[in-house]
Amino acid sequence: MLDYYFVFNIFNILVCIFNTFLLILLSLKFIQAYQFCGYKIKTYKLWLKQTKLSFVLCNLFLCLISFFLIFLVNFLINLYNLSVYFTYVSMCIYLVLSFIFFKIMHTQKFKVEFVYTSRIKRFIFFYMLICASVTTLTLFLNNYVNICFKFVPTALIPSFLFIFVIITHFLTTPIENIIKLKYIIKCKIKLKKYKKLKVIAITGSSGKTSTKFILEKMLEKKYKVLSTPHSYNTPMGLTKTVNNNSLKDIDYFIAEYGADRVNDIKKLCKIVKPDYSYITNIGNQHLKTFKTLQNLAKTKCQIFTYLKRDGTAFFNLDDLNVQQFAKTYTK
Repeated sequence: MLDYYFVFNIFNILVCIFNTFLLILLSLKFIQAYQFCGYKIKTYKLWLKQTKLSFVLCNLFLCLISFFLIFLVNFLINLYNLSVYFTYVSMCIYLVLSFIFFKIMHTQKFKVEFVYTSRIKRFIFFYMLICASVTTLTLFLNNYVNICFKFVPTALIPSFLFIFVIITHFLTTPIENIIKLKYIIKCKIKLKKYKKLKVIAITGSSGKTSTKFILEKMLEKKYKVLSTPHSYNTPMGLTKTVNNNSLKDIDYFIAEYGADRVNDIKKLCKIVKPDYSYITNIGNQHLKTFKTLQNLAKTKCQIFTYLKRDGTAFFNLDDLNVQQFAKTYTK
């Protein structure tokens, strides 16, 4: 005799697996934005506002269509007294719609490519656990709703995916902080071994990367030079460059110091303390996070404040904001 309870469980397990997979696909733009925002929730929230919640509304539209079709199919099943197994047809419709919406959302490209780093893989793993847990909970709730609303709770999950990113952030932050600390300590210990190595720190609202590469070309004619690749200007970018490269015989390490929040430069200087510091300019970039130009200028000029005692500061006096700080600068 057929065990209906066992069959239902098998169906629910399959639904849970497929739905979890599709939820991750539907979330890729949110996760990519989270990475693009430097894994910072405040910046991620700003991105949501700047995009006018377009991806959120797209998922909400998916939920509304799914709700209507699921209710319609289940209503007909109930009307004609068909087996409850037929309600899985409505769930299949939702799953197909989810995949279609993923394809539509995927056509919208980001300026920065999605990079599957170790951190983002850990993030996706925990995100997947949340999606699987919520899907399991909604499938359990299906046992207590009217047949017309069966699978509706599951179909409403996509409207909350942008919130799942925030929840996953807070779940993974303690783990990431421990990993960060490990790499930072390793970086500091390694730098202490090479006392002849001089660190050149470059920051500014624009032109950091270009200045870094020009200076590298000039110095490498006479010295052994290591520089941070591309726009590796975050704490993890600096530590990764130091930890993954041999510093033996290196005379100069040219590092790009980025900042989009108050005291970001201070944090970088405490990891890799500069011997020479230079600011390209101080402009209006990142004012949404810095709030005022004064906050931005103060943070950028921390590259001079946290120089080594015998360090040298280079001021671009063509920039009025840098010039103003130079007049009051004392070592």
